Amino acid sequence: MNSKKAYKYLTGLLFLAILSLATSQCSYRHLSGFVEGTEAMGSDLKLFKNDSIRYVYRSNLSILNHHLSGLIVIKKIPGRNGTQVVFVSEIGMKYFDFEYTDGQNTAAFSCHYLMESLQHHKIQSRLRSLMQMLVMQYPHSVKAAYFKHPNTGEFEITYAIDGKINSYLFSDDGLAYQIIQHSKTDQLVNIEVESRLNEASPSSINIKSKRPGIKLQMQALNH
Repeated sequence: MNSKKAYKYLTGLLFLAILSLATSQCSYRHLSGFVEGTEAMGSDLKLFKNDSIRYVYRSNLSILNHHLSGLIVIKKIPGRNGTQVVFVSEIGMKYFDFEYTDGQNTAAFSCHYLMESLQHHKIQSRLRSLMQMLVMQYPHSVKAAYFKHPNTGEFEITYAIDGKINSYLFSDDGLAYQIIQHSKTDQLVNIEVESRLNEASPSSINIKSKRPGIKLQMQALNH
C-alpha cells in the first residue's frame, strides 16, 4: 500500500471512529412529536395517586429459573417522604423489601431484605430499578423533564438515571398507560399499565425486562 492509499485508509478509519463515537453518545430524549413543557404541566401525574392508601397486587414473578407468586404491597412511609415495596408469598414468606426516598436527608434506596436466591448483583439491581420505576421516587438530584403532545394532549415524563432514560406515558386525562426504559442503544424495559378514571392506582401492571430476563404480572386486589 503506497502512502496515498494508506492516508485514505487511515482517514476512512478515523471518520468511522468519530461517527461511531457520535452515535454511541446519542440517547433517547422524548417521543417524536412531543414538545417540552414545565413541571406544572405534569407534576400531578403518577401511578399511585393517594399517599394514604396501601396498594396490594396479586403478583407473579419469573426471573431466570425462579418463579415466585404472592402479593406486592406498596405504601407510603409517614414522616420520611419514602415509599416501601414489599413482595411476600401468600403464607407470609418475604421475597424482598425495598424502600425509596427522595435522598435529601436519607439514602435514596434501602434494601431491608432480599431472599438469598435473588442476591445476584444483576438481579438485585434490576429489581431495584423496576420497583423504582413503579413508585416514581428518585434521588433528589434526578430531575424530571416534562413533555406534551400538542395534538393528542398526551404527556411524557422522563428521568435520566444511571445512564438510562425512564419514560412515562400518560393519556390526555392523566392515566398512565406505558413506562419504557431506554439505554443509549436499546429498549431495556417495557411496562404496560391499565388505568381507569377515578381510581387511585392502576388495575394491572405487566413488566418485561431484558438482561436479566424478568417478567412480572401484577393485578390489583383493592379495586
